[in-house]
Amino acid sequence: MLEVYFAMRILSYRFLKLLLVFIPLWITSVAQSQEYNWQRFNEELSLTRGTFYTTGQYSEWLPQTDYCRLVKTKWGWDSCADIDAFVVYLTNSVDTLIIVKPDNSGYVKFDDWKSSDKDESIKQIEDELRKGVKQQSKSSGSNIQFLGWHTYPKLNEQNKFLYYATKLDWDGEIQLNVKASVFDRRGYVEFNLVPVETNVSSSTIERMIVETLGLYKPSPNETYASFTTGDKVSEIGVLGVLATLAGVKWGKVAATGLVAIFLAFAKKGWVLLLLPLFFLGRLFGRKKED
Repeated sequence: MLEVYFAMRILSYRFLKLLLVFIPLWITSVAQSQEYNWQRFNEELSLTRGTFYTTGQYSEWLPQTDYCRLVKTKWGWDSCADIDAFVVYLTNSVDTLIIVKPDNSGYVKFDDWKSSDKDESIKQIEDELRKGVKQQSKSSGSNIQFLGWHTYPKLNEQNKFLYYATKLDWDGEIQLNVKASVFDRRGYVEFNLVPVETNVSSSTIERMIVETLGLYKPSPNETYASFTTGDKVSEIGVLGVLATLAGVKWGKVAATGLVAIFLAFAKKGWVLLLLPLFFLGRLFGRKKED
C-alpha cells in the first residue's frame, strides 16, 4: 500500500508541474483567441466548390475577416485572398487546416502518373524543392534544411486525390509540411495540414490525410466524374500539380513560391500559442473514445 501511495504522490507532483507550465500559456491563449470570432461546426461550411464538415469535439473555424486579420498580423502574410477555409483542432492528429480556393486550370488527367519516368520526374521536383529551401534559408536568415520526403507523393486514383509530406529542419526544430489536392471537374482543391505531432510515421500521415479529405464534399456537378466533353483540360497533369503544390519550377509549371515553408513558419508561433488551450480541453473534457 505504501508503494501505491508514494507512486500516486509522484504522479500528482508531476501533474502539478505540468499544469504550472501550461496554465500561464493557457491564460495567454484565451486572451489571444478572444481576438477572433471562432465558430463551431453546427452545420456544413460552404466553400467555393463544395462543403466541409466535422463532428470533432474541439473543431472550430474562422470567418474570412478573422482569418485574414490572423494571417496578416500573426503570420506576416501579404494577402489572404487564396484561403477558402481556416480550421483548427480538426482531429486528434491535425492541429490546423487551410483549404485553398480551387484551381481552375482544367480537368487533370492521370496519364503522366502512369509513365515509366514518373519517379525521375518526382526526383527532379525534389531537387528543385531542395534548391528553393536552400535559397529561402539564405534570404530569411534561418537555418532551414530540406530532409526529404516524409511521405512519398502518392495518387489515390479511386478517391481522386494526390498527397505528400516533406520534412524540414528549421533552426533545429523538425517541421512536417503535409499537402494534398482533391481533383475535380475544373482542376483541384488544395489542402494544407499542420499535424499535432511531427514524430509520426508515414502511414499515420496517410491516415490523417484520408480522414481529413473525407470531410470535404465536392458540389454535385463539380466532381471529377462530372467531366464532360468540351470542358477545359489541364496542360500540366498530376506531376505538374505536384510541382505546383511544392511551389517549384518544373516543366510547364512556373515557380510560385515556397508556400509550404510559410505554413511551417506559421506553426512555429501559432501552435505554441494554441496548444495549451487544446491540451487542457482534452485533459479535462475528453470523450471516452479519446
